[in-house]
Amino acid sequence: MTLSATVIPHVTHFDRADITDLDALIRRNLEAGQARGVTLTLTSFLLKAAALALGEHPQFNASLDAAAGELIVKRYVNIGVAVATERGLIVPVIREVDGKPLLEIQRELAALAQRTRDGRATLDDLRGGTFTVTNIGALGGTGAIPIINYPEVAILGVARGREEAVVRDGAIVPRLLLPLSLTFDHRVADGADGARFASAIVRRLEHPDDLLPGAIADGHGRSRPRGRRRRHRRRARRLLGGLPLRRAGPGDRGGGRRQSGWAGPASSRAASLQGAAARGRGAGRGRARQGVRRRLRRAAHLARSAAQVEEPSV
Repeated sequence: MTLSATVIPHVTHFDRADITDLDALIRRNLEAGQARGVTLTLTSFLLKAAALALGEHPQFNASLDAAAGELIVKRYVNIGVAVATERGLIVPVIREVDGKPLLEIQRELAALAQRTRDGRATLDDLRGGTFTVTNIGALGGTGAIPIINYPEVAILGVARGREEAVVRDGAIVPRLLLPLSLTFDHRVADGADGARFASAIVRRLEHPDDLLPGAIADGHGRSRPRGRRRRHRRRARRLLGGLPLRRAGPGDRGGGRRQSGWAGPASSRAASLQGAAARGRGAGRGRARQGVRRRLRRAAHLARSAAQVEEPSV
């Protein structure tokens, strides 16, 4: 934590999600979940919403190699969950959350949290995370500013949801509002990027029916034919033009033989300057920045699609 707080320029964006419909959905599906051996909780929906939002905003699903000046964008979504234990706060990791059904996420979450509290978590349970969620709602509070779990670049904090009076369609109605705080590395993203990412999470929490059916239905069958993976890689390289893109390997933090990512420029601002200089466009720095950001997001998506992991996670 000291290293993270010292090295990373933290910035926090605050938001609130109306989870009235989500709370009702959880209550409606309690018996159905228990029939399958799980008890649905808010945290599993937070993990799924964050994982899908990371697919839209891959710069937050990454680690920063400051020495090389590169942002290593991961092609997998492994989310750490902060668990309070007698030995302090421990962050076990649930792997490939974006491709798993919600009930499977909940089942893994319950088992992993219990192993962690009992002191039986393995080293594999604690490594390989690309993003972290910390939910202190059960303990109370109106909000907190979490510290980024280095070498990740962002963390989502969640406080206790409270029923408040809200104006909707000209009428005052009670709604359950959930405070969120997204802390991220300012070298990797600007405030506007953080606000868009937080809004993507809020949007999914406020429309939980979009999460539940698809998540429960399947969540498997994610591998792609080799030819399609190659096409995605070629398109990703073309989109990046002259900007650096490399596959993360065992020498990179968070990389590995089975779980690797793609490395791009360290920040959107640096990328925009490199891209404008390399292509000699006179469109102005602002337009170059926007164009490179779009290409980086698209390239990261294609790289992730091209390199779907077909073997079990480490």
